[in-house]
Amino acid sequence: MSISRADAPRRCAAAWKETEDGNTLVISDAGYRLAVLQLNGTGSFIWGLCDGETSLEAICARVTKEFALDQRSEEEISHEIASFIDDLEHEKLVKW
Repeated sequence: MSISRADAPRRCAAAWKETEDGNTLVISDAGYRLAVLQLNGTGSFIWGLCDGETSLEAICARVTKEFALDQRSEEEISHEIASFIDDLEHEKLVKW
């Protein structure tokens, strides 16, 4: 599937909980198996933006601002975030 910067990923995990240290624990039984992932602060921030309305382009802009990534190219940031979201999709935790 070709992902556009206008596409908006949507969470589809059964449950998630933000931990006291800023991480997120994601639990899903999609795909006929139990998936449990712990997302770090950056991953948790991106996870929170996977609402089905926020585009990849907007997610990239928000991550760049939140984590002061101005020194990195927009293309590099977009590629890394799309790759991370693709990994979540592979685990059936988000849908494009």
